[in-house]
Amino acid sequence: SPSTSPSSKPPPAPTAPVAEEAPMRPGETIMTTACEGSGDNRSATLNNLKDCNVWVRRGDSLGPLGLIRMINLVSCRVVIDDPVDGAVHIDHCRNCIICLRTSRQLRLHDSHSCCVSFEETRSNPVIETCDEMVFSRLLLIRDDSMAKEKEEVTKPIEVEDFSWMRKDKASPNWKMADHS
Repeated sequence: SPSTSPSSKPPPAPTAPVAEEAPMRPGETIMTTACEGSGDNRSATLNNLKDCNVWVRRGDSLGPLGLIRMINLVSCRVVIDDPVDGAVHIDHCRNCIICLRTSRQLRLHDSHSCCVSFEETRSNPVIETCDEMVFSRLLLIRDDSMAKEKEEVTKPIEVEDFSWMRKDKASPNWKMADHS
């Protein structure tokens, strides 16, 4: 039988969708409240997923999500069901659909052909070295006590493209979703 030393790390559990070492996991549906950290510093990392449906929810007894990282996702559908108090970082993702409620920042790097829908961010979304990105406003149905003013919900999305510095012409790297 193979021997292991007490100091060696065990392999990641096959059901650990947020583990940094997770291999590509094609075709899975992942529902998780698994987060790292505690209190206001709770974070979740989705890494190396392919053709997956992912639903991230912080759980009723847990603190707010402080940071979400999505790294190397391919053809995934991701829903972040709770507000994120910090940033959402999307890096090296391709052909994904990502829906999230609110975040302080939304930053995308080195990504291609993703559709990102969100209710609101406290700052403009930022893209860098991305192309064929599509953005839309996520409109949630709520009771009247939580409804937003119509003009606030329909406020235009202004994406900052750090790879496109021209002010006289719109960036070719992103567009608004066509809802017609």
